[in-house]
Amino acid sequence: GVTYNATISACAQTWRWETVLELFKEFGARHLQPSLATHNAALFACSGSDLWVHMLELLSGMKAQGFRADAISYSALGGACEKAALLMWSRIAQTAMSDH
Repeated sequence: GVTYNATISACAQTWRWETVLELFKEFGARHLQPSLATHNAALFACSGSDLWVHMLELLSGMKAQGFRADAISYSALGGACEKAALLMWSRIAQTAMSDH
């Protein structure tokens, strides 16, 4: 599990969210338990993109595994939701501008 945790943390720092999510799937297949730090690294990796749905799934998985989200977890989610809201308003503005 230590190798997976370290790899996920390294991938999160370089925004390689696809690899992080794939490694998370392998945790379950190998009956390994990710740590809270691993969950937070995964949340961080997903926060750089429009992946808030994946982040909600990760938070749900944390709860199912008995972890409580901490300030780091919510900070990553908050940043992603903020980006998603900005993206939504950007799309609304583009649509409004294209109508004129």
